[in-house]
Amino acid sequence: MLNLIIGHRGTGKTHFLELVRDYYKKQGLGARFFDLDQEIEKTTGQTVSELFEKGEIHFRKWEQKVFKKIARSLIKNRAYFLAAGAGFTFKKSDGWNVIYLGRESDKTGRIFPDRPPLTNRSPLTEYKKYYNKRTPCYLQQADGYLFRREHFKSLETSDLLFLGLKKIKSKPFILTLYPALLPKNKKNLKVYLEKRLNWGLRFFELNDQHCSFEFIKQIQELIPSDKILFSSQDSKKFLKIPNKTHWSWDISLGSPPQGATILSLHERGKTNLKSLLKDFSKYKNHHLKLAVEIFNLKELETAFNWQKEDPKNRSFLPRSKEGRWLWFRQVFGPQMRLHFIKEHDLSFTKYQKTEVLDQPFLSQAVPFIKKFKALAGILAYPVKTLATPSEQNHFFYKKNSIPVLALPLKEKEMTKQNLKILSRFGFIFFAVSSPLKCRAFLCAEKKDKISKTFKTSNTLIFYNKIWRAFNTDWKGLQKLKSYSSSQTVVWGGGGIRPVLQKALPLAQFYSARKALPLNKKHSLANFSPKTLIWAVGRKRMTEGCQWPSKRFKPAQVIDINYTEDSPGLEYALKVKTSYKSGFDYFKEQAKKQRELFKKLYKL
Repeated sequence: MLNLIIGHRGTGKTHFLELVRDYYKKQGLGARFFDLDQEIEKTTGQTVSELFEKGEIHFRKWEQKVFKKIARSLIKNRAYFLAAGAGFTFKKSDGWNVIYLGRESDKTGRIFPDRPPLTNRSPLTEYKKYYNKRTPCYLQQADGYLFRREHFKSLETSDLLFLGLKKIKSKPFILTLYPALLPKNKKNLKVYLEKRLNWGLRFFELNDQHCSFEFIKQIQELIPSDKILFSSQDSKKFLKIPNKTHWSWDISLGSPPQGATILSLHERGKTNLKSLLKDFSKYKNHHLKLAVEIFNLKELETAFNWQKEDPKNRSFLPRSKEGRWLWFRQVFGPQMRLHFIKEHDLSFTKYQKTEVLDQPFLSQAVPFIKKFKALAGILAYPVKTLATPSEQNHFFYKKNSIPVLALPLKEKEMTKQNLKILSRFGFIFFAVSSPLKCRAFLCAEKKDKISKTFKTSNTLIFYNKIWRAFNTDWKGLQKLKSYSSSQTVVWGGGGIRPVLQKALPLAQFYSARKALPLNKKHSLANFSPKTLIWAVGRKRMTEGCQWPSKRFKPAQVIDINYTEDSPGLEYALKVKTSYKSGFDYFKEQAKKQRELFKKLYKL
């Protein structure tokens, strides 16, 4: 079988191929592995960039020629893995398993300093054009969707489950089936379902919003009836289906019929949450599934306390428009009888309106099945592509059973009250990113000396019943001292500007919003910096921050950011100069965070 790995540019297809190859080798399993771009370079004696210089059509011809040569060499009943480039097109053949590899940053976009541009547009505009164009094609061709966690470099249990190389004994998950996204061939559909049962599925959900009677009958023929959860939300279609072992009934449809085992509540109406919970609790002899929209942390705590009053007969699945309760469902989902995961990104499908952004993917759910002692996280907005969960995972979770989660929190939500609520959920550590650092300092009950100096904090530790603030940015940014010069410009800064000013006392600081120097004595005439320190994130650029003057011709750009969509990287490409990301600074301050935590908790 050929396992063909497809996905967007920079999603990590080559790296994933190498991880799987290493696993097969260590386990003594037989398989052959191909990276299509590398095979093209071997055949032509030219790099992909050199081939693209002669035009994309020229490269695509070689791509097809080399792929067909590989395809002709395949031997039946042997395993093959091939990672293809983002623009690769193909006609699917029997015996192929097409894997769509994705990451969260697929949506936000990536900028590539070492890959040939495909258009004359700006890097992110180009990326998003192809993202919108290619995603529907990927979904149509794929036999399975593997969503991997950001910045996690090693092969994870979820990867092995997806590939059928591992099974888990526990059965905590429920996976909704979407007919249009499944194999049409009955034999292939059976293989698809059996593979996913080995993921640790308690049920497959069949929802009457999108399942026909013909599809339901087909599924019933392929898997045991006790593995099917029927969910009625839009109609009374399932009333006609006999022998429903597990049946969820939305109470908005009226009184529950005989045979319904689960009662669900999805819409709040105008009733306040406490009244809603009181009314919902009146239903007896059923498992109650609360899946309403939750608007803030206080409501989240209220509903969670309701669930904990009767955990055997209640499940709480909070929803939001932005997916802000993903972290809750990751770690507390395994405690519920009903714990939904998802495989597909439904953005480009006809099921888009039914997608629950708070539902975790397999890779986001599997790591948190085991019990935990406490919780840690990163507070930021936006937060999805930050590296703290991966960077701190080994120390906090693997060694000390403290999961590290990503919590989206807006500035106005960074309050003492919300920090108290989070401590009641079990959080004892937070890394804090922009734009929350100044408010984190104000909300803490005790501050370290460095935080007091800069009036900003990037670390919160809950110890002896109070939140304590620390600043480890200073540790990371001290590496910038060698750039302290009147020929250095710092563009932006936000909450870390006081730290940057201390590290770079001779540098010129500019407001990125106004594109003007903060030092009024600084002359703009004919000034061009040697080094430009970039300290503006993508979100702030979209909110009105400006690009530096065209007069600036820096010899190098040093970026405080490290994300793949950083405007600092885009600026460096625009002015054609050298670039260094802020990942080293991030790792240095993260190391200091661990040291502080270990010292307090005597680990």
